[in-house]
Amino acid sequence: MSTDRDAVQSLVVELQEGKLLLPNVAVAEVVPQAEVAWAEGDPDWLVGSLQWRGLALPVVALERYQGATFHVPGGPVTVLVMNTLSGRMSPGFYALVVAAPPRLERVVEGALTPAGDGIPGAGLTLDYQGQRVLLPDLSALERHLLGSRDSAA
Repeated sequence: MSTDRDAVQSLVVELQEGKLLLPNVAVAEVVPQAEVAWAEGDPDWLVGSLQWRGLALPVVALERYQGATFHVPGGPVTVLVMNTLSGRMSPGFYALVVAAPPRLERVVEGALTPAGDGIPGAGLTLDYQGQRVLLPDLSALERHLLGSRDSAA
């Protein structure tokens, strides 16, 4: 039997294509009406920048990072400001474009089951409450962000 101590506070996040499952602690802030400065980046999954608390953050379209389609929306969007894991990025945050504000869930042991091979370098595909979700490899994403910044410098 699962207890509150076994639960992980998580966010179910809608993308244009698919859903993510993120641990709550990975997200610094949800910005529901963000004004993103859209720009085509290199790599193409870097889609712009966001001014947040006086910092310029790179904005990532996770759909493109996974090799799927992402359409640049018109007007303000919801973004997740993500905490970095390694402490090597400056600033220690980046932003993910999402389709809607996330839903807070308490994920208990046994609630996740493998649902395919996942996406190499992008994460694990899991079944959660009858829906397919991606548990992204945030460490790999951060390494790619660092690499893209190093090559742009």
